[in-house]
Amino acid sequence: RMYIQNRGVSCTTMTPVPTTTTTMLPVPTTTTTLPPAPTTTTTLPPPPTTTTTLPPPPTTTTTMPPQPTTTTTMPPPPVTSAICSGATTVCNYLAPLWTAGLAAGNVGDWYSNNDGGHSQYNIAVHPQVQGMTIGYCSRSHS
Repeated sequence: RMYIQNRGVSCTTMTPVPTTTTTMLPVPTTTTTLPPAPTTTTTLPPPPTTTTTLPPPPTTTTTMPPQPTTTTTMPPPPVTSAICSGATTVCNYLAPLWTAGLAAGNVGDWYSNNDGGHSQYNIAVHPQVQGMTIGYCSRSHS
């Protein structure tokens, strides 16, 4: 007997299904031997040979005109000026080294403000640095 319980409600008694046993008979086996397949050989002719001669590409020579050269000559920097001005720790350290020839300094260095003067750097504390004035509107802004 089997009882099935579903959410607390008892179901009716179920009758078991009778079982049946079936015996299968063996299947007879048959072996068939086939003759070998015939062999066929086909010889194909070689593909045709085609030779195409192309003319040489045309030769083109283009001569470009020379580009104009612009040379800007800057005045030589003052060599006799001090490496820095002011009484900062760095200046007090560098000044004697510059005088003794042991510090490179800024001789030959140029400063150019490229934003129209919006963030101008104070080069007065570095007398060896030369200022460069280029009109903002006269430059290329690419």
